[in-house]
Amino acid sequence: MPKHKYNPVTRKLRDLKRRGKRMEKRMQQNDMDKKETNRLCKNPALKPSIVTMNRYTGSDLTPIVQTTSGPVQGYIDTAKANIHTFLGIPFAEPPVGPLRFKPPNPIEKPRQATIFATFHSKVSLQLPMPFDTLMSAELLPQSEDCLYLNVWTLGVNDGAKRPVMVWIHSGACLSGSGSQRFWNGANLAKNDVVVVTLNYRLGVLGWMHLADLCGEEFNDTANLGMLDQIAALKWVRDNIEQFGGDPKNVTLFGASVGAACALTLLHSPPAKGLFHHVIAQSPLHFMLNPREWANFKTEVFLRSLGLTPETAHELFTIDPKRLLDVQTLFLSWPNFLEALAPIGPSEDGRTIPFTPLRDIMHEDAKLFPEVKILIGWTRDEYNLFFLSMRDFGKRDREIIIRTHFTHVFGKNAEIAFEIYKDKICPSGSPAAECA
Repeated sequence: MPKHKYNPVTRKLRDLKRRGKRMEKRMQQNDMDKKETNRLCKNPALKPSIVTMNRYTGSDLTPIVQTTSGPVQGYIDTAKANIHTFLGIPFAEPPVGPLRFKPPNPIEKPRQATIFATFHSKVSLQLPMPFDTLMSAELLPQSEDCLYLNVWTLGVNDGAKRPVMVWIHSGACLSGSGSQRFWNGANLAKNDVVVVTLNYRLGVLGWMHLADLCGEEFNDTANLGMLDQIAALKWVRDNIEQFGGDPKNVTLFGASVGAACALTLLHSPPAKGLFHHVIAQSPLHFMLNPREWANFKTEVFLRSLGLTPETAHELFTIDPKRLLDVQTLFLSWPNFLEALAPIGPSEDGRTIPFTPLRDIMHEDAKLFPEVKILIGWTRDEYNLFFLSMRDFGKRDREIIIRTHFTHVFGKNAEIAFEIYKDKICPSGSPAAECA
């Protein structure tokens, strides 16, 4: 019987499918838990049960806060300096159905019933990522209805003017959420600041430039994820005072792609006046898609779904799982070293009118001259992910070389990889032991 050659790519895909099935089961269970919690919230006699189901012991409910989303009530975390915690506050209409591939709509009719903000919301739809073992359990449940934010503060309705810090999560515009435990704002809020984290649309649902090929119906689709971030900042401007924050003292901060988003928002006209400081941790200069490249991706995207620009309206009703299936095609394109991101922001002349680097290098920073910027980096930040990677070895090394180096360096790909590895993983570092 012939011996089949081992295929590492097949192995990776099989592992991702298994992880996806586990995530789907977890999503179903979390949905059931949240429905039960909402049922309990409607009965005042059962409010203590909320604490138990949230796994926060010794907590009590906060005063009700009036917002443009409706009345909101969170919990007081007595285990963490009595931080008032609000989880899963909607900041825009759900981008579903006819609002899919549309800029975020402000909430038109605030809810009359109290929003019990004691549970994290669903996160943006996303695929399991190869290195997500460490955090995949927290990226559940998922939904297109994902535009929610979280607030941590020492007090509400108290007239205080605390500095506000708004965190944009990382994840390469493909994964992550503002609800992961790494981004819990309680410890930072102890220092008398108000902390906000948020979700934004990811992948093809948040970063596809459809307007040029598909018409005005799809205006502003190129950077929907960034428009979601701007919508959250507008919500902060209009509501954060009730949470003890100062809307005139807002710091936008993030790491990796979150830092890149923060810096790019400096050049976005719709974001003007919404923040006053930026802290960028390990920002990557955005691999902004030129318009021609963005349109080429749109053409491939439509063709993969069996659509044309004339039938693009079907995108509003197509099963989101099919959209994610097509997204895997883009992720297989090894264009990172050519500075062409498979998924990410594009110059659209509106949200991002020009390449930020051009403005920095060749013009005065005219758009937000008053914004103060602090830029740094996080040393050895990826070592944490290596701890969660099982059996990283020769096969993984071969995949990395073939995927990210061969198409650029040809027969010298292995030499280029070794030079790169030695530069970022000095001998004796934890990463070097894995790589």
